[in-house]
Amino acid sequence: MQKLEATKLATMTQQEKKRWQQHWEVERGDPVKTFKGEKFILSHERSVRKGAMI
Repeated sequence: MQKLEATKLATMTQQEKKRWQQHWEVERGDPVKTFKGEKFILSHERSVRKGAMI
């Protein structure tokens, strides 16, 4: 799989490479709810301040 990805990356333009790099560098926020297991059991919930951006 890595060889295929390397070949694909080599044929991309600089603009495409930059776009994909930005895609992988997206900063993720703090989750409001966290689930675990196959049945998605709530394992953690944090309060959100009113008016806070999620």
